[in-house]
Amino acid sequence: MPHILAWYVGRYPVLRFWVKVSVMANKTRNVRNRRKNVIGDVTPAKQVSVSSATPRVPSTKTIPEQVGLVRNHKLSRRNLLIGLTALGVTAGGAATIAAVTKRPAAAATPQSQQQHLKQHDQHITSQLSGDIGGHMADYAEHAIVEDPLFAAAFVGKGAITARFAAEIASVPNRTLRITNRVLHDNQLIVEWVAAGTYARDFLGVGLAGRSYELSGVTVVIREAGKVVRESHYFDVADLRRQIEG
Repeated sequence: MPHILAWYVGRYPVLRFWVKVSVMANKTRNVRNRRKNVIGDVTPAKQVSVSSATPRVPSTKTIPEQVGLVRNHKLSRRNLLIGLTALGVTAGGAATIAAVTKRPAAAATPQSQQQHLKQHDQHITSQLSGDIGGHMADYAEHAIVEDPLFAAAFVGKGAITARFAAEIASVPNRTLRITNRVLHDNQLIVEWVAAGTYARDFLGVGLAGRSYELSGVTVVIREAGKVVRESHYFDVADLRRQIEG
């Protein structure tokens, strides 16, 4: 029988054409079947969980301590922001703190929330009124004030007094608006907007006649009712553009 089919195919060209078409169709089906078999045998890859290489810092750490850990690559910036948000700091305030770094905060003894807030109200009142004596009475003898405008911290009442007196002389019309306050253990986190016009330079910084408006965050830590650490966080470059141009 096959030799008869071959004779017809050789004699009639039309039959040769349909035989070729049939062979090509069979090859196409075979290729498709092989592809289906390969795809059907693929085993989904196992998912591998990746844990963060940076450990989370206990919430008992003060904010200045956590900022110092970020600077020393012992805490991620992301975990710092998460922690600040959990404490009630706004996104803008958290970003401001994360943008700068300070030394670890001094240890302090927690006190009642009402007392801490009351003392801070008095602190702001004496600051804006320019009452040097009343303002300095709120600091411990060994207190530390950190201002990102300056490379070194102001350590001890004498240095802090000199800084505050220079601030009064530099910007006598300064204003300070508190936008948010959060007390966590012994540290008070204060978000603010400050404004004023320079009458003279502030310890060598700023030019007379230049005005500014600046938002920032201050962390106040008290011990036995006195301020032992005051850390200011704000955009130094932005302030310098305004007061020095």
